[in-house]
Amino acid sequence: MSKRFFYPRQKRTKYLSALIVFLLMATALVFGGLSVRAASAATARVYYVATNGSDSNAGTLQAPFATIAKAQSAVRQALSSGTGPITVWVRGGTYYLGQTLTFGAQDSGTAASPVTYSSYQSESVTRSGGQLLHSTWSTYSGNSNIKVAAIGTGLNFDQLFLNNQQQILARYPNYNSKVAILNGYS
Repeated sequence: MSKRFFYPRQKRTKYLSALIVFLLMATALVFGGLSVRAASAATARVYYVATNGSDSNAGTLQAPFATIAKAQSAVRQALSSGTGPITVWVRGGTYYLGQTLTFGAQDSGTAASPVTYSSYQSESVTRSGGQLLHSTWSTYSGNSNIKVAAIGTGLNFDQLFLNNQQQILARYPNYNSKVAILNGYS
């Protein structure tokens, strides 16, 4: 003989009411959350920066900006004309900064329009204050151990990197790694 369980009518009504309230709340959260996310996604603005871009582009994935400074300018203009989150995706590569890039409080956005700068997916981004030199190296005529390159005039620098390795600049006395003081005496 099987046993059957019956709840009194008051308890069944109470449980049924609680179940209906729970289902209504769950439905409101799921569909309400989707509509909030859809609305915020519609007003979100996204800009892209890439080393092969152009600052005359629109800043899209297909037509990215070339500099972070241009993206910063676009973000500042967007903040003054609307609300919604703003994301700047910086594609992988080395970005040589011709001048100082300064971020202030206005670049963070607001609670209604937060601003995020981030590297795109897992790409590696390097910002460099150096200047990229396009030159051809040749062997010095008096010594085959010395390499020379014409880099033009008017450059003032105290460090040189070749293939991401810091080079020793020409100096007197010659560089000596065994000498602790300035790596050589004069």
